[in-house]
Amino acid sequence: MGKTTGKGQTAAQLAWGLVGLTACGAVVGALVGDPGERLATGLIMGGAALLVGVVVGVVVWVREGRRAREFGLSTGRYLRIGREIRRGRLPEDPYERPAVVEGVARQRRGLDRHQYTWYRWTWVGAAVLWLLIAADALWSGDYGSAALYVSLALLMASTPFTLRRQRRRLASVERALAEADQREAAR
Repeated sequence: MGKTTGKGQTAAQLAWGLVGLTACGAVVGALVGDPGERLATGLIMGGAALLVGVVVGVVVWVREGRRAREFGLSTGRYLRIGREIRRGRLPEDPYERPAVVEGVARQRRGLDRHQYTWYRWTWVGAAVLWLLIAADALWSGDYGSAALYVSLALLMASTPFTLRRQRRRLASVERALAEADQREAAR
């Protein structure tokens, strides 16, 4: 399969994301459902995940499209700029610089919200809660659900580390942006 560019690449990424979300919903539904109704529960959960994914995707696309038009960019390009920032890379095109500055500021505000102590306690509490639910599922012999709940507990426990990595990546983009600004000022 050849590499697509532009709108085709964005559409393919969205389609694969929806397929993955539907599959995850179906697996979760099958794991959590009653033993006699696992297939039906999996299909219902997969469909619900697909519906939620489509609605959220449309809302995000419209909202980010408005922001993209403020900078004279396409929605897909604006989303790619945000993705590059999250990966710790500074987009090089000077035409995109205002969008990059705004994206960095938005991501910094979002990360700063998670620095409060009560956020950390919420993650710990959620991880403990999932582990207790997993223990109950193990006790009752529902091993599939127990595995799901343990994985959710691990996901909650890994959140602070993920945020720390994201802060480091954003700091590197901010440094690169400051260096680029200094080079521009020196010219």
